[in-house]
Amino acid sequence: MPVNRARRLRQIGVLVMSCGLAIAVILYWTGRQAAAVEESAAGFTRAQEHQMKMLMGPLAVAMSEWADALTSPAGEAIMVAAFAAFVAYMCFRHAKMEG
Repeated sequence: MPVNRARRLRQIGVLVMSCGLAIAVILYWTGRQAAAVEESAAGFTRAQEHQMKMLMGPLAVAMSEWADALTSPAGEAIMVAAFAAFVAYMCFRHAKMEG
């Protein structure tokens, strides 16, 4: 019986990883098209960064850039793929322990 459970965990790991990668690609493609429209406000963000640096310092600007990187289409896709890889890894690890 443990062999069946180990095989099932491996199958779940493969399914989670493949679905996670597919979702990450879809998020990236749809987000990239929407981001092209928002590039027209590039001058506004430069002024906003300058004002933020004057009011709160350079660390606030750096944290804002990190947050923007995480919410960009590439950042979201990387987070989805990383989470799927983690879940798949845990499935493979538990399958190894089972049998």
